[in-house]
Amino acid sequence: MANTTPAMEALRNAEQSHQDAVKAHDKAVSQAQDAVRREEKEHAKAVAAAEKNLADAKKAFAQPTYTFAGTKLFPDHVEDGKSSISLEEGMLVEINASGVSYTAPTTNSEIAAASAAATVIASDDAMEGADVAGKRNTVDVNGTAHDSRNLFITLRTSNNAMTITCDPDKEKEARDFVDKVARAAADVTVVVERHEQEIQSLQDAIEQQRANTELIDVARQKLQEAEQDTATIEATAKAFDVVKAATPKEDIHAYEEDKRRRKFRLILGIIIAVIIVAAVIAGFFFL
Repeated sequence: MANTTPAMEALRNAEQSHQDAVKAHDKAVSQAQDAVRREEKEHAKAVAAAEKNLADAKKAFAQPTYTFAGTKLFPDHVEDGKSSISLEEGMLVEINASGVSYTAPTTNSEIAAASAAATVIASDDAMEGADVAGKRNTVDVNGTAHDSRNLFITLRTSNNAMTITCDPDKEKEARDFVDKVARAAADVTVVVERHEQEIQSLQDAIEQQRANTELIDVARQKLQEAEQDTATIEATAKAFDVVKAATPKEDIHAYEEDKRRRKFRLILGIIIAVIIVAAVIAGFFFL
């Protein structure tokens, strides 16, 4: 500053102190705002993660565990594309072929008994295999054997029923499906209760995450404190007013003129810099 007087220098220092106080306050507020946004973002992520866990659990339970002939077995019901039947402990799960029926056990005690009995009758089944095979097949005019039986699965609960027609050549797969349905029916009460408990637990976790705003509250409190912390700004503003009141008018005028010149030179410098950059960029395009 040319021809600066002590009074003008004191005025400059007082104004600079006030500007520094304003900048420091604005910076503190900005940092506090960033902290609030950061905590809000983390909170939203935590809630979203909890909600995803719930959605994943529901989606997993809604997926079929086994499929046979277009019929899908779910943890708590069976669908054939046109209708559905809820699983029920003790429900009838039966496969019929050529008038001979096989009823699958649908309680845990029946399943255990059937497993034990299976080892006893295994040799008998082997002995009767040829005869059973004969019953399954018919012979056409060309001497080719075909399975002409009707094979179907019956599912029946206390208030619903479903019949599934099967390819007789897929009897093994049909029996496997029946056994899986029977096992699912035997376990359905426990499976559904466990799923409901899991869903409730995940819903509780979501509510807990939503209510967990402690870090956000702390950040907001700090933001409020930063916004209200204007003591330094007020003190430096008063100090500037005191110095300005004690400064001769001619010094104040000279100081203001110097500020205007400095501002003009700054603006001019920016304009020149922009022109130079634009010229350089234009030069690249015309090379």
